[in-house]
Amino acid sequence: MSYFIYVNGIRVPVSREVYREYWRLTNRENYINRLEVKYHVRPFSDYADSQLTSFISDGKMNIEKILETKEIFQLLYEALLTLNDDEFSLVKNLLFEEKTLNEISLSNQISISTVARRRDKILKHLKKLLE
Repeated sequence: MSYFIYVNGIRVPVSREVYREYWRLTNRENYINRLEVKYHVRPFSDYADSQLTSFISDGKMNIEKILETKEIFQLLYEALLTLNDDEFSLVKNLLFEEKTLNEISLSNQISISTVARRRDKILKHLKKLLE
């Protein structure tokens, strides 16, 4: 049986031991991320944001709005962690890398309607989590 992992989008053949260790580490990282979401753990750097500190000194800035926006981003981050790798990849391609449905369908060799259906399902799931 052949084992492969993807490195920067390139399929690389590896031994069974390397494959198992790669997935052990990947699963461990995903487990830790789920625990962070479950127990609402946030890195200390979230509270010591130098940009936020510079806004405080400016009396024109609405601090409440900034904190509210930061909280919304945190909730979105937590919702994105609930997605599996394929779902997250689709969201990343559509929203962060601004790829079109056509570009994604060509690169993944699936139909545009399949990409659109998956997008709609993911967005419905995220909306439910954020309500």
